[in-house]
Formats: sequence, C-alpha cells, structure tokens
Amino acid sequence: WNMVSELNIGGLNTPAIAPQDNNTMLLGTWGLLVSTDAGKTWEMRGSGLGGRRIDLYLDPYHSSILYAEDTDCGLYRSTDSGLSWELIMANQGCGLAFDANGTTIYRAGEDILWVSPDQGETWEPISFTGTTSVEVNPVEGIHRINYHPTISGKLYAVCRASVPSCVILSTDYGQTWKKSAGINKLTD
Repeated sequence: WNMVSELNIGGLNTPAIAPQDNNTMLLGTWGLLVSTDAGKTWEMRGSGLGGRRIDLYLDPYHSSILYAEDTDCGLYRSTDSGLSWELIMANQGCGLAFDANGTTIYRAGEDILWVSPDQGETWEPISFTGTTSVEVNPVEGIHRINYHPTISGKLYAVCRASVPSCVILSTDYGQTWKKSAGINKLTD
C-alpha cells in the first residue's frame, strides 16, 4: 500500500471509485469528500447532508447519481455528483441495492422491502410476511439486501429469522422469497 494523501479528518467511511472515471474517488465521512485527481487533493461536498456521518452508495448505472445513508438510516440522493443532496426516505429501512434494470432500487426494513421503480422518487412497501417460506421475525427482520448485477429482479437478503440466520432469494423483484442457505454454526 502507498499513501496517496493524508486527510486530517476522523470517521472516514465508505471509500468508492467512480466506475466511469478511475481518477474520481469518493469518501463518506461527516459529509462527502471528492477527489478528481486519484486522491492527491480533496474537496468537501455535501450541501443538504447536515454534517452527519454517512455510508455512500454509487449508482452503478448513472455516474452523477449518489446515495448517502446517515447513522439513523435516513437516505439522501444527489443527482449532481454530490454537490447537493435531498432526503428521499427518512429512517425507513437500511442499506441500498440497485436492480440490473438501471432504475429500480431496494431497501430492507425489518419485515418490509421498500421498492422504488424510479431511483427514489416514489417508494412501495412489500411485506415479507406471507411471501417467504422462512419465518421472518418482525423485530429482527431483514438485515441487509443485495442484488444480482446482471439479472433484473434477482435479490438476496440476510434474514435474521430467529436462529439460525439465513439468506433468502427472490427472482421476482421481492414479491416472493425462498431460503437460499442456512447458517447453523461456523466450523473450521
């Protein structure tokens, strides 16, 4: 490892490199740091983020769209590469997954999957109750969600369904789920 720059800022989080430009680097921290020269210099961005520590999500299909999640799971969106931000979902769900269709995004929220067909403009809740053969504990619920990068509608979720935890799979945009793998115990 070689240090490319030293930042005198605590709480660095979520490093990312823009897929369309390898010289553009982003760091989630108490706002957003952006470098356009491969990390030699940095600019603080984040008008609208309120100085909160963030996890950063880059839209893999649209280079100017970024999402930031604060420590309270509030979800913010920027459509201008991080210059300005708007709150698009307050404290409902955590994490973010992008569908391979390029417009649909997902958030996991306890026993609800939040689906936006339009990059966060509108959201539709889909209950996990009755859509899976796995008992989803509404207190623990779904922990995180991820997507298949090339198959639209294929999602994976980490389910804290009492013990053991499991991974569940949907192939129809979260409408129904089935158990993908069980984790009974960890062994050598």
